[in-house]
Amino acid sequence: MYLFIVKESNCLQARTNAALDRTEGANGYFDSSDWPAIQAELLPRFRDAAEAKIRFYQAIIATEWPADVQADMDALVAESTTEAAYFQRISESTSTDDMLLAMNNAPENRNTAGVVRAKLGLESNVVDDTDFCIGIP
Repeated sequence: MYLFIVKESNCLQARTNAALDRTEGANGYFDSSDWPAIQAELLPRFRDAAEAKIRFYQAIIATEWPADVQADMDALVAESTTEAAYFQRISESTSTDDMLLAMNNAPENRNTAGVVRAKLGLESNVVDDTDFCIGIP
């Protein structure tokens, strides 16, 4: 059940990471000349990732989990709520500098998802991002 629930969020986060790579300037950094590409491609990806993260944590809340993993699921919901707000804030950026400022306030990654996967008997680190996107428009 967990892998089904997390699939869309993982896919849209992978697509956001790919958009980051595509919109980054030739010098390996973002600057004001990258703003049109950022607005057209990157900010919408961050919005999509935020919305998917919200659906993810809502599904986690709505699902009954084994007692030994419930506290970790609660922690994952808290982290996902923070990540959704972070992605949403980036998606609302009004300039390259504003986006970079928002990005510099990334929440700490505590690998709670890895702990959850391990406790559920799943691989703790899934590295094939393309599998996440099968069947997701």
